[in-house]
Amino acid sequence: MNIYQFSPGASPNWQASLMAQLNSYFCLGGETVTRIISLRPSGLILAKKEKAVVSTAEKILKILSFILFPLVLIALAIRYLLYNKFNKDLDRAVFFIPTEITKAEELIIAKNPALVKEAALTVSPLFYSLPKKYQLMKVETP
Repeated sequence: MNIYQFSPGASPNWQASLMAQLNSYFCLGGETVTRIISLRPSGLILAKKEKAVVSTAEKILKILSFILFPLVLIALAIRYLLYNKFNKDLDRAVFFIPTEITKAEELIIAKNPALVKEAALTVSPLFYSLPKKYQLMKVETP
């Protein structure tokens, strides 16, 4: 596959520029590169062949990015799917506790979801017509 690079004086279109950037990313050196010196509207292209030189540090970084980038993309895709699933489950009735509660009260609520559900179902319907900021929940411990 030919590898193209553009001299600073050449002004390629966005597609050619993107192609050159991708070529630079995937090139690990030692390959023959066609450097485009000049592009003319008439179709005349001035170019020269040269060897691609890439430093060792740059090669190491590129190889690490080849390994890590797909892992990051997979992690982002999994996060996105899990986030969407959780949000679909969360779209049901959610009560936000506007006041601070202690860890002990939080544990009591977590251990007794049936009592919380019963309290939510037996509350007056007027409670749900109030704006969210006025829907207060009081936690009482025995």
